Amino acid sequence: MSKLPALATSALLTSCIATDGGADGAVFERVVIAETGVKLGGCAVGDLDPSHEGPEIAAVGEDGSVHVAWREDGSWRSAVVARCGGEMIQCAIGDADLDHPGVELVVVGMQQGPETDDGPGAAHLIRWVDGAWTSELLLVDDALLHAASVGEGEVFVAGFTERVHRLRRRDGGFKAAVAIDLPGAAKCMIPFADGVAVACTDGSVVHMTADARGYTGEVLDRRLAGRARLGTDGTALAVADDDGVLSLVTPGASTVRLHRASEKARGAVLADLDPSVPGPEAATVGYDRRVMLLRGRGEDWDATQLSREEDRLHHLVHADVDPAPGDELLTVGFAGDVVMFRRVR
Repeated sequence: MSKLPALATSALLTSCIATDGGADGAVFERVVIAETGVKLGGCAVGDLDPSHEGPEIAAVGEDGSVHVAWREDGSWRSAVVARCGGEMIQCAIGDADLDHPGVELVVVGMQQGPETDDGPGAAHLIRWVDGAWTSELLLVDDALLHAASVGEGEVFVAGFTERVHRLRRRDGGFKAAVAIDLPGAAKCMIPFADGVAVACTDGSVVHMTADARGYTGEVLDRRLAGRARLGTDGTALAVADDDGVLSLVTPGASTVRLHRASEKARGAVLADLDPSVPGPEAATVGYDRRVMLLRGRGEDWDATQLSREEDRLHHLVHADVDPAPGDELLTVGFAGDVVMFRRVR
C-alpha cells in the first residue's frame, strides 16, 4: 500500500447556464464542478473524506489520475488524490473493508497504458487514512477491467476476461476468487436486488446472486447491441446500449425502450430527479454529447435535452450533492469536466 503526500487543490471556476427541464416549467442549472484537462471515464459519489462535510465526487482519467471534488464554503474544490499506472475507466464507492471506518473508492482500468492496449487490467483501492490518501493494488487481471461494484465488506470487479472477481479482506490483504463466468465482456456493474447487475458486450444484462452453494448468474434481458451502463431505483434497471438505446428492464416484466440516441449511450440513471413530479425519472448521456432527462410511465416517456456538451460523454450518476431539491445529475467525459445539473425551479 502506498501513501500519497498532501496534494494541491484547485478551486472551481464555475460555469452555470439555466436549462429547460420540460413542459412543467422546471429549470435545471448546469454547473462545472471540476476542470481536469484529461478525458474522464467514470465517476462516483460517497463520503470518502470525513474531514469535509457532505459527500465527495470521484472521477478517473485516461492518464491514470484519480480526482476528488468536494464542497467547501459554498463552492467546489478538487484535487488529484492518486495516480495509477494505466488508464482508469470506472469507479465505485462503498464499505469495501469492514475493519476500516468509512467507505472506500475502487477504481478499475488498465495496469499500464491506454484501454486500447492488449495488456492486463488492474483494480485499486483508494481511501483516506490518518490525514492522507492511500492507494492499494487489489487485483491484476489478464485483460482490461471495466466494471466495479462495492458491497458490504466485498468488492466485485469484471472486464474483458468475461469473469466477475470477488475480493474480500483476509489476513491483512484482499483475496480474490472468480464468482461467475459471463457470456460477454463486462462494461458496467451495480448493486441490484440482493445481488449485482452486470452489463455485457454480448447484449445481455446478468443478475448475479449468492446462496449457500456460491454465486450464480441469470440473464435478465438480452439485445443484439452491446450493453454499456446501468442505473437503478432499486426495483428496475435503466440500461444504456451501444446502439444508443436506453431501456427500462424490470425483472418479470417486459422491457420498455425509453429513448434512442444517434450514437453510443454511455449513461443510465433511474431516480427521483424532480420531486415536483411523482415517481422516478430517467436520464442518459452518450457520444452524441447530449444530456437527456426523461419523464413518463409505462411505454410513454418524453425526453427533454438539458445540455449539449462540447465533447462525448462517458458516464452519468445521480446523488444529493447540492442544497437544491432532489438528486443532482453528474456526468463526465472526453472534455475532462465534472458537470452537475441541479433543479433550481
